[in-house]
Amino acid sequence: DLHVTKDGYVVVNHDENLKRTYDKDLVIKDHDYQTLLKAKMRKDEKLFSSQLPLLSEFDEAIPDDFNFLIEVKTETKEEAFIIGKEVNRLKRDFQVMSFYPWTIVPLEAVVRDNINGFLVDYTDKGEIFHQILKMVNKHRLTVNPYYQTDNLNYRKEFMRRMVEYAPWGIKEEQLKVALKEGFDKLNSDYIDKLEGLVKKLVIKDYIEFKRSKASKKLILSDDKGQTLDYQINILFDNPLGLVISNNEIIAAKKSGYAYLYLTHQ
Repeated sequence: DLHVTKDGYVVVNHDENLKRTYDKDLVIKDHDYQTLLKAKMRKDEKLFSSQLPLLSEFDEAIPDDFNFLIEVKTETKEEAFIIGKEVNRLKRDFQVMSFYPWTIVPLEAVVRDNINGFLVDYTDKGEIFHQILKMVNKHRLTVNPYYQTDNLNYRKEFMRRMVEYAPWGIKEEQLKVALKEGFDKLNSDYIDKLEGLVKKLVIKDYIEFKRSKASKKLILSDDKGQTLDYQINILFDNPLGLVISNNEIIAAKKSGYAYLYLTHQ
């Protein structure tokens, strides 16, 4: 969660002020960075040496193979531009998201070629579907609804229109149900409960089979090297007359290219 200090530094903190988790009650946007650094992180009555971190410090401290989901909590166009320039310097992929249209829209001009996210909470009973649809189409946004108040009719219409739909605030006991609902992404504090799932399939992009030589076995594995069960699908009605037995290509009637899919359920 990002805020901007009075003198233009981009810092990471959930709240707009420090009073809940630091030993000083300071509003971030009203003070310069050096003043804010005087506050020490606090849990109950225990003080820590940790100070208010910069986004750039997070970027340096966290392993490179993690991506960032960034929530912009500022409310002005000027602050959005400052944050946009800072996230462009990150050494990793990221998605920027916000509840505020007047923040997320200006970011389009700074954070180029990036699909940003619009956070929504459907506790508002008004007819807002078409307003959101117009904005996400114009500014190429993901819709990020609060899962606890998700509007099933809105969800159906957004997904029917191929708008990326990625809910947040999913509770631990709701994870498996949410996973089966076909969302593009899931945002949950308990996402580690799904660590056993296959996240990436690994195949050879190109396999050469020569009829004069031995058969060629097809293997599908995950990113940890675990071999997976799969089904083989041949596109275009098998124009080469491939013969596949026990997951091995053992013969072909013609030379050329064939397109295969190995599918893991």
